[in-house]
Amino acid sequence: MELVIKGVTYMICTRVVPSKKPLLFLLKLEPDNSRKYISSLYPTSDLNKFNFDYSCKSYTLDILVKEITLRK
Repeated sequence: MELVIKGVTYMICTRVVPSKKPLLFLLKLEPDNSRKYISSLYPTSDLNKFNFDYSCKSYTLDILVKEITLRK
């Protein structure tokens, strides 16, 4: 899943090999299409809400989906 926040593109990715780390993690898509690791996404008690740390600051990522449309 790609997210665009203030003109910056991020990707929520799933770990291929399960480990003690959370299943999901956040990458930043750089202008040259390289990817920069940001943080693991730690689930909270709320569905689609995750905590993460970046540059010594704590953040909460709340994924709000108002509408999903599937067309054929």
